Amino acid sequence: MARKSKEFQKLFQAESVPQEARVQRSTPQSVRKKELAAHERFKKRVESNQKDKQVVLAPKPKGMKKLSEVLQEFIEPYVDDEDTYEERFELLEDAIIVWNASLLPEEKRQGFIEEFFDLTADPLDKEDVAITNILKLFIKELMDRKLELYANDNRFIKDFQLTEHELGFHLSVAYSLHWPFKIFQGFLIIIHNNHANF
Repeated sequence: MARKSKEFQKLFQAESVPQEARVQRSTPQSVRKKELAAHERFKKRVESNQKDKQVVLAPKPKGMKKLSEVLQEFIEPYVDDEDTYEERFELLEDAIIVWNASLLPEEKRQGFIEEFFDLTADPLDKEDVAITNILKLFIKELMDRKLELYANDNRFIKDFQLTEHELGFHLSVAYSLHWPFKIFQGFLIIIHNNHANF
């Protein structure tokens, strides 16, 4: 009889506890495991995308701050706790375009950004033009921030991965310590270097 009442008590408690409360809470350890797994998947993706280019994956040089942390500091004033995955992803895309453009010689930066907008904006669509003008102001603000706070960080961002979990977002970044372009007779020439750092 006592056995039945214990089983009944467990069943009663399970039914009386709201569904949300029964969901297992994430711990910092479980979230960290998910972040590490996502990072490993990202490394494998970068490796498989770069196999034909003979890219060597290398760890971050000692004493250098992780670029994922630097990038999160860079975008911090524009981050909202209520950001959706898509909003955070788009913010990172814009920030990375600006980051990489900032590595160009000053006289080439504006042309690079203008070319980007020429490819993405429809000049015949008034709404698109208005949005593009707002985005240009935002990009200029980002560029000023990069040049003011991170002028000496010349890492070129090759790829990134944003993952979402219960406690927020996790960012992984692959980069090169070397700018992959050279200016030759006024043109940008791509150099295929063979290192990607994480």
